[in-house]
Amino acid sequence: MSEAKWPEGYVAYYRMPLTGDTPARQRRNVAGLSGSPDRTLVGESTEVMTLAYQGESSSAFDLSLECCRNLHAN
Repeated sequence: MSEAKWPEGYVAYYRMPLTGDTPARQRRNVAGLSGSPDRTLVGESTEVMTLAYQGESSSAFDLSLECCRNLHAN
């Protein structure tokens, strides 16, 4: 009897500009990338960037990385 295979887990981090792209559009793009039965979205975080924080790492990004580690996700 073969062993059951768990789907790969992914965590999405959406970094939103003040204008332009929308969360819905970014979610559709991620769904297209992970739309395989072998892949499952296990977490999301969204952050709106302001001019003061451009180019810097953020707590939302760090939280996404921690989520990946804790859930053994990509």
